[in-house]
Amino acid sequence: MRSRITRLLYFLSLFFVYTSYKSYQLWPTQPVLAVFFALIFFIVMIIGTFAYRIRPNIYDETWFRVVSWAGSLAMGLWASFVIISLPFDIFHAVTFVFGKNFFTQEVSVRIFGFAILLSLIGFLQVVRGPKIVEVSIAIPGLNQAFEGLKIAQISDLHVGTTIRKGYVEEVVRITNAALPDLIFLTGDIADAHPGSIAENLAPLAHLKSRYGSYFVTGNHEYFWDPQALTTKFRELKMNVLLNDHRIIKVGDRQLMIAGVTDPVGEHILPGHKPNASTALTTNEKIDLKILLSHRPDVYREAEGFGADLQFSGHTHAGQFFPFSLFIGLAHKYSRGLYRYGRMWVYVNPGTGYWGPANRLGVTAEVTLVTCRAGEA
Repeated sequence: MRSRITRLLYFLSLFFVYTSYKSYQLWPTQPVLAVFFALIFFIVMIIGTFAYRIRPNIYDETWFRVVSWAGSLAMGLWASFVIISLPFDIFHAVTFVFGKNFFTQEVSVRIFGFAILLSLIGFLQVVRGPKIVEVSIAIPGLNQAFEGLKIAQISDLHVGTTIRKGYVEEVVRITNAALPDLIFLTGDIADAHPGSIAENLAPLAHLKSRYGSYFVTGNHEYFWDPQALTTKFRELKMNVLLNDHRIIKVGDRQLMIAGVTDPVGEHILPGHKPNASTALTTNEKIDLKILLSHRPDVYREAEGFGADLQFSGHTHAGQFFPFSLFIGLAHKYSRGLYRYGRMWVYVNPGTGYWGPANRLGVTAEVTLVTCRAGEA
């Protein structure tokens, strides 16, 4: 525990130093003012998170909502400013070695202004909310009973400090309007103390489909009270899959819906290490196997145990530009539809957002997959 705190303090110190440096680039003639501004900006970004961790009962207080939104917007602006100016910082460091000062105040101010513009556009995309994205998947040897099966996927909703009841109600509305046969919630649906967000999660109980809703844990569920959250999702009429499966009849055929826990779980709760073998193994004859896994990187195991489809999230597809350009470096499967062996993998880019309220270039989505018969 002490080493975690030490690492956190070390990270926050570096974070503040770099924030001060970026602020100094904006006001090189006023170093004291620059550091003061950096301190205020830094506090705005993190104070809401720390305050809520210490006192969950502040969740519904007006000042906390204001602080949470201010922190979220500031974080998005800071991230955009840093990532856009990074190439300039590198070039400046190289030229500085040769006695030249390329990075002027004017350059820094222009970059900051551009970052403000991008952050504003990204925020407006958040305000617009998620949209339905329709995907048709041709599954080799698909039985006629599953032809046209419609599956809605909700992932990375992050109901918490800024995503609240209104946003969740809109997600439920557009999902139900698509008339799905199945609904999958692939983790990071909740991102706060269960007692604080019960009312905001409540609309999920109104999700409607022919064969029900199925939920697997993401890493963020384990950051709070995972046992209370899984209990809450059961109360919301969901099938919670923790390294297990459900088998349902579709016509005269059998469909397996399996789910694995997130890898973070093994460090939090006994028995929550992800286990695709346990989740996907049965003695019954199965005509179609679907695996739900918050992280996409279980695809090799899933295909090895006979899964036909895998639904995942976690990556947010980078969430907003320019991070969306680099997410592929961290995840082989980061957004959309992929084929691995005989299996298809779909990675939802997120129905909500985490941290910065910014969705520039990466629209939040509820995915609607339609299953079709295809060639092997």
